[in-house]
Amino acid sequence: MRVWKHPLAVHLAKLATVGLGAVLVLVALSVVLFWLVAQPLPTLCANTVVAESPSPDGRWKALVFERDCGATTRASLQVSVLPAGGALGDEGGNVFAGELAESGGGGAPLGMRWLGPDLLQLSHSPHLKVIRAEAAVGSVRIARAVES
Repeated sequence: MRVWKHPLAVHLAKLATVGLGAVLVLVALSVVLFWLVAQPLPTLCANTVVAESPSPDGRWKALVFERDCGATTRASLQVSVLPAGGALGDEGGNVFAGELAESGGGGAPLGMRWLGPDLLQLSHSPHLKVIRAEAAVGSVRIARAVES
């Protein structure tokens, strides 16, 4: 025996099936979009260590590095003070950042030396445009000198 189905009921059943499929597709796209937005953006900068100097007591290390963030910005010289076993990572310097002026100049643009276990001296060329200069990082004080 055949069961007769009203044409409107058949039509509504098809719409419900299509509608459910569309909802599932939208939910899946929303999940993918949320996942993409939640991911941290990769850094476009690269750090290249130029010099490393341990503190006299071995608790700290100071790193001078060149930071290059691509063709739209100039490379900069930066300094970070980290615990002796710490890694630089891909962030900028926590002590100092400077970029060379167009005219450049001779000699090393940035030098560093420890004057004590908690005192780091940075010396730099007047041709280095200072972007960031901290007076201390943790218990380490930073002294700065401009060389002529």
